[in-house]
Amino acid sequence: MGIAMSTNMKAELCVQTLDNAMASYPALHGAIIHSDRGAQYTSDLYRRAITRYGIRQSMNRVGGCCHDNARCKSMWASEFYLSTDIDNITK
Repeated sequence: MGIAMSTNMKAELCVQTLDNAMASYPALHGAIIHSDRGAQYTSDLYRRAITRYGIRQSMNRVGGCCHDNARCKSMWASEFYLSTDIDNITK
């Protein structure tokens, strides 16, 4: 049996996803998770879940533009492609 996916963005679905991630990757404890300011991520249910796992929540500024974290995303994208290229070269 697979996990049923909801057709809307409920906090319960986000918490279940977080629970699944933590079960598969316990080293995520203490990670920083970035999200938008959607109701599911600002809900009490979701915030209790991230607190339970020692996760820090990162969001764009209130009233800020969607590009608040563009530099960070760009850095991680560059790091991903750089490490991917190095892995391919050394094989």
